[in-house]
Amino acid sequence: MYFDSSLVTIPYGAFFPSNIDAVKALIEGTVAGTVHATNSIIVGTDGKITNGDVIAKMVVIYGTILGNVECETLVLHPRSCLIGDI
Repeated sequence: MYFDSSLVTIPYGAFFPSNIDAVKALIEGTVAGTVHATNSIIVGTDGKITNGDVIAKMVVIYGTILGNVECETLVLHPRSCLIGDI
């Protein structure tokens, strides 16, 4: 699903069972699918991406990604979790 806005937010407690294609994405809930952003993706402390890949120029992970990450810049915070290839 493509969102034509500057920022897509999946809020805390929300479950989104599909792919996301946006300019920027802030994931505080759970996404079961691939997340693609032309600019940046931030996975918050309680955020989780499963069953898909993460593709963006910049990816910042505070939460969990269960999938592969493709990016130019990757920031992993100490309590983050990435299970997949970079």
